[in-house]
Amino acid sequence: MNQDKKLKVCVAVVLFDADHNILLGKRLNVLGEGTWGLPGGHQKIGESIEQCAKREVKEEVAIDLKKMDLLEVSEMVET
Repeated sequence: MNQDKKLKVCVAVVLFDADHNILLGKRLNVLGEGTWGLPGGHQKIGESIEQCAKREVKEEVAIDLKKMDLLEVSEMVET
């Protein structure tokens, strides 16, 4: 398979506080560096979407997710 066309599954997690503010972080060393974005990242082989979301949030903002709801699934082809 051509490396430029491999499939990657990514997650982005919307975290709300009690006042319905959304947590954003400034992107570092990734596509879109210097812009603001949601916590998230690429799914590892054998990992569920929920496991990926929990792991990425723990790695990026040190929060242990207990409950979450799936909001959307999107498909994007990166070439």
